[in-house]
Amino acid sequence: PPREDVRVIATLGDGAKAQGWAVAPGKSITVPLVVVRRGGHSGPITIRAAELPPGLETASATISAKENAGKLVIEAAKSAKPWIGTWQLLATSEIEGQPETFEVQIAMPTSGGTPPAARLCEPAVIAILGPSKG
Repeated sequence: PPREDVRVIATLGDGAKAQGWAVAPGKSITVPLVVVRRGGHSGPITIRAAELPPGLETASATISAKENAGKLVIEAAKSAKPWIGTWQLLATSEIEGQPETFEVQIAMPTSGGTPPAARLCEPAVIAILGPSKG
């Protein structure tokens, strides 16, 4: 039988057009997650962010057993200062009876066709927006 395995993919934008992750102070963004399960994997998956800058916070998210999608909400404090840089999304799940932690892959849409095309990219970049001019 094939080896049990799982991968998690975070999509940039709305799945149809490319746009990065950026959040304004006092606001939040939702990162959509897609799960690819192989070899009979059916366990829960915990997603957590690492290397977030001061001012950005998120609670870990759990994708339930046998589910193939989820989301992670990232919030910026009202006092968050403008910033842009890399961060990391990590997933943990039991694979073949052992807990494994692996990096979530990032997918950027390249077309809005059916099905939409995407390419994997790295590193993951996020921005805290500065004050709006207006």
